[in-house]
Amino acid sequence: MKRYISANGDQYTFYVKVGEKNMCVGLKGSGNDFKTNNERLQKAIEESTYFKTGKIVLDGGKTADESAPKIPSAPAKEYPEVTDIQSAIDILRAEPYKVHHTKLTTPEKVLAVASELGVSFPNLKVQASE
Repeated sequence: MKRYISANGDQYTFYVKVGEKNMCVGLKGSGNDFKTNNERLQKAIEESTYFKTGKIVLDGGKTADESAPKIPSAPAKEYPEVTDIQSAIDILRAEPYKVHHTKLTTPEKVLAVASELGVSFPNLKVQASE
C-alpha cells in the first residue's frame, strides 16, 4: 500500500491512464491523501505531472526526484516589467498559467504559486502587512 499526500496542503483531483482506462485520483479530505495498493495505478501516479513536479509526494518523504527519472524542466520565466502585486496576479491568471483566483489571495500566496510555476517577478515591490 502506498499513500500519496499533497506536498503543500492543496487538494488535487486528476486523471491518469491505467491500461485502457482513465482513473480518477483525488487527494482530499482531512489528510489530502490518496491510498492504493494497485501497482499499475501507483506507476501511473508516479509518472504524472503532479508527482514529477512535487505537488504530490509519497508519504514517508520519497519525492519525485528520488523515484522518477529526471525530466528537463521548463526554463524559468522572468517578468521584470511587473512592479506591483496586481500585475503579478494578472500574469498568473492568464495563459499559459491559468491559476484560479482563490490561490492568489495574498502576496505570499502569489509568490508561492509563482515559485511553483518557475515564474519570477524580480522588480515586484510587496508592501509589508501591518
